[in-house]
Amino acid sequence: MQWIAANGPTEYACIEPDLKHSPGGLRHWHHLGWLAAAFPGREGARFLDLGVLAPDQLEALCAAAQTIRQVRCALHCTTQRRHDVLSAELQDAVAQRLGTSRPALSQRLQEAMARIRLARCAMVREVLGRMERKRRPPGRRCDGIRHTPGGLGFAEDPGAHPHLVLRLIETAAHTGIPPSFSAQGALLRLSAEQAAALTPHLAAWLHDILHAPFGEAAFAALLDLGLLRILFPELAPSLSVVPLDGWHRHPVGWHSLRCAMLLAQPQKLLLAAPWLETLPTAPKDHRALVWAGLLHDMGKPQPRHEVRGSILARHLLIRLGEAETDIDTVSFLIAEHLTLFQVATQRDLN
Repeated sequence: MQWIAANGPTEYACIEPDLKHSPGGLRHWHHLGWLAAAFPGREGARFLDLGVLAPDQLEALCAAAQTIRQVRCALHCTTQRRHDVLSAELQDAVAQRLGTSRPALSQRLQEAMARIRLARCAMVREVLGRMERKRRPPGRRCDGIRHTPGGLGFAEDPGAHPHLVLRLIETAAHTGIPPSFSAQGALLRLSAEQAAALTPHLAAWLHDILHAPFGEAAFAALLDLGLLRILFPELAPSLSVVPLDGWHRHPVGWHSLRCAMLLAQPQKLLLAAPWLETLPTAPKDHRALVWAGLLHDMGKPQPRHEVRGSILARHLLIRLGEAETDIDTVSFLIAEHLTLFQVATQRDLN
């Protein structure tokens, strides 16, 4: 147990995942079986028989593992040898062998690995929590949210009270306690109609998460659970895009999150780029910068994504009720976010 807990995800899935050893890969699928055998009171049980997951969750998790196995087999057939890293130059050939396109394969694989990554982390918490027989109270107590050995859960039905969805993720961002198995299942069942009812609260809620001590982990859970697509449908086409341009290491969703986190927490930004302290002026309000960081690639995979993204961002921020001056600033920053790169990489500025 100590070895499994210590060998958890160290990095979010990259654009060239190792199908066996990356977070959410087949090794983590094996961890679920090993953890089930150590489950207190059910020692030696098979994971599929443990009963910690609802039938629909279990079916989706098994389908995710099957997806990764299929991609790995196609990768082996393509390379004619054992090879677990789905490198950029092999992705088109593997997708063709599976009868799909590279973007479709990337999205399908990301979703599969996210499911296994979430399940593995929840299972570790579930087993350790029951072994230790401790209940660690969250640092911020919220009505409708309860703590279980496996993490945060709902004390009331989030289907009848959709605001609890935001409250649970916010609590996770401030306490570092992620959603339990049961909470994950409830979050996955959030409908578009329920999400629409939360629109007036989304802007302030999102910024609170990004500024929270454990905001990055909570936001990663939003990505893995697919909640970001439901709450912000304008982002859905771009989140799983894998840019094979030599500059990016992660899909657009995670790349945009890291950018927004740095802009939301200036102390982290200064650690990454100390030269920023030499600038004569600095913005007093980072809200527009954070929005620009989060939304700057939302125009992908369309051509001239910076122009397309500035238009989409304007529509999204109007829907969320942001100030007109901030919307103009964000739209400008997104439209011009490639200017520095273009100037820095061409010799003749004319």
